[in-house]
Amino acid sequence: MEQKDEIGKLHGHWKFEIYKGDNRTKENLIEVREGDNTVVTNGKQLLLDRLFATAGFGGPINSMGVGNSATASASTDTQLGGSAPSPVLQALDSTPTRAGLVATCISTFATGTANQTWQELGLFNGTVNGTSIMLNRIAPIGPFTKTASVSIVVTVTITQS
Repeated sequence: MEQKDEIGKLHGHWKFEIYKGDNRTKENLIEVREGDNTVVTNGKQLLLDRLFATAGFGGPINSMGVGNSATASASTDTQLGGSAPSPVLQALDSTPTRAGLVATCISTFATGTANQTWQELGLFNGTVNGTSIMLNRIAPIGPFTKTASVSIVVTVTITQS
């Protein structure tokens, strides 16, 4: 009898925790938003390249970006879109973690960062939109206009199911 194992699907999920100011306490939590996202083809290729250490493999996922393009996400997306001042990519708060088949990435956008209309979000292996490889894209996510009066903690999970 032939036995085979199927890898299954990658499922992405995002959560925004929006706080009044930079004091991110339960008392200052204004709103929580959540949704699912698309793991894009380039991101899947990056995972395979890193798994098998192919000649073109890129660095690890280490940053998150936001932009203002409301175009719905698609598996063929390669970067965030939008117009100035968008997009803004920044390093993750720390190295992503993994528990079982779930990887978690967290990035905090403080009061002075990414103050613009948010319509899209993605994880990257660098901080340069268009050059860094995008793992996933979340769009549309709003619109939500971030101002200097709020900070946002964004948690993105990627689950292998």
